[in-house]
Amino acid sequence: MKKFFIKSADRQGSCYYEFYVGTWDRKKCEFWHKDSICITDCDFYSVGLAEIVAEVIPNYAPCGITVVTKQDWDRIVQKATEIGGVTRIVVEESAEWAKQNFFHHKVFTILGI
Repeated sequence: MKKFFIKSADRQGSCYYEFYVGTWDRKKCEFWHKDSICITDCDFYSVGLAEIVAEVIPNYAPCGITVVTKQDWDRIVQKATEIGGVTRIVVEESAEWAKQNFFHHKVFTILGI
């Protein structure tokens, strides 16, 4: 079965959305953190995750910085589960990462392309 999310170190190229643990610090300007998970631009859109994120978070910035709260994430998971299929699979694949993130942080940050 295809794996959609990968660790930053496993990237090939730079056309990825980075799910950054916690709040991204503009001053540090750190990208591709070792604890981040990444999904390709193509997969993010083709599985419908980008559409769900944009629906749940009205200020979603595909080319910028988007903060995702636990409440936002729960709504994203719920919508993906309702859609089912590969959309649900992708969100389930990220579940353990999200659980760990929210145990330590109030948010995570999507760093766009």
